[in-house]
Amino acid sequence: MIHSQNTFLRLQGTDEEQFSENRQLLQTFAHHLIRPGCPAGEDLPRTILTALLPLGEGLLTSLGTEASGFPEVMDVLHTLALVGKGAGHVTLFNAATVWLQLWYVFKVLN
Repeated sequence: MIHSQNTFLRLQGTDEEQFSENRQLLQTFAHHLIRPGCPAGEDLPRTILTALLPLGEGLLTSLGTEASGFPEVMDVLHTLALVGKGAGHVTLFNAATVWLQLWYVFKVLN
């Protein structure tokens, strides 16, 4: 759980309103990080992108409502991948190929 100004980001057990608010907060933060002239530079968005990649795998292989958050997480990952000269998209593409394989195996076994 991440705590930021009394806002708790949780993957499980949130109602729709809280989920929407958390999604908007994360998306706004990602857009702030990639804007030109951001003092964070290119390293921070790449680090956050790398840190969030396992979340995609977890969402795709989960049962129930947790899996419904994947498109929102993918949108944030795409935004973070925009920084720099495409290296983020290469990282995201490589992760996506692994996710597709895992998702296929998960669906076949369940």
